[in-house]
Amino acid sequence: MPALIGLRVLVVEDNPTNRTIMCHQLATLGMHVDVAGHGALALEVPRRVVDRGQPFQLVVTDQRMPVMDGVAFATAVKADPSLSDLPIILLSSVDVSIPAATLREAGIAKRLTKPVRQSELVHAIANVSRIAVQSIVPATIGLITPGKISPRVLLVEDNLVSQEVGIMMLKTIGCAVVVAEDGSIAVQLAKAERFDLILMDCQMPVMDGFAATAAIRAHEANAMHGPNGMRLSRTPIIALTANAMEGDDEKCFAAGMDDYLAKPYGRQQLANVLAHWVKRNDAAKSNPEANMGLPTVMNKSDETLNDPAPLAVLRQLE
Repeated sequence: MPALIGLRVLVVEDNPTNRTIMCHQLATLGMHVDVAGHGALALEVPRRVVDRGQPFQLVVTDQRMPVMDGVAFATAVKADPSLSDLPIILLSSVDVSIPAATLREAGIAKRLTKPVRQSELVHAIANVSRIAVQSIVPATIGLITPGKISPRVLLVEDNLVSQEVGIMMLKTIGCAVVVAEDGSIAVQLAKAERFDLILMDCQMPVMDGFAATAAIRAHEANAMHGPNGMRLSRTPIIALTANAMEGDDEKCFAAGMDDYLAKPYGRQQLANVLAHWVKRNDAAKSNPEANMGLPTVMNKSDETLNDPAPLAVLRQLE
């Protein structure tokens, strides 16, 4: 039987917040996720990937969307011979009434009521994909062993939901997190503090990730000597890209970034990147007192996590 890890899924959802939540729920299970903002747009996406020989194995679609709703989209998918076998899970609000006969005629394999928890989503996907639930093993998460100091990570991200999801993942891995809302703030923090790693979103207002990375690298090049006469070590910067497009890696590396993660990324992917780059950076550091004398900046993530609104969003990921 196929495993959930590596399953190719298309998410059709017009609401950006709901779309982000769903993508992270699926990505943390190890699935490959693509997105579309409404049903009419979504019809072209699976046709293109079929032509490339990488067909989707599942679609998760919202019901209430502009242009074309979920049932109409599912009906159109069923009518296309190249897509008719594609399992579809429909998400709808509790106040939306859809007759069972309509769902069957549209080819919808499962209907779930929003908000959908990850455990509920797992069972639904396992059911429509004919995967035994007991064969679904959570990904191995972990970076920090007892007795080790938590790596300090600067998360540079302007989207509130992405911030909270990133904070949650980093803290479960064992990292201390500081958040910057845009590239200019990230540059200021990188100059004031030492971080073991920086996660840099590429597309942000004020200053994007590429410009921020260039500024940080320029600062590192100019700061030739640390407090004890040692050159400051280069901080690994990992790009967070919205789309894994051909040429993204070259653009990131040209800007001075060391690696990149395509959104939505899962905790295991994040843990693997951290384990690789934090270990490499530790080996490059010969001055354990490099942080002495630098001002302390409040951990913004602790303040943000006390806000009940983002916490409500995070509970949907459980």
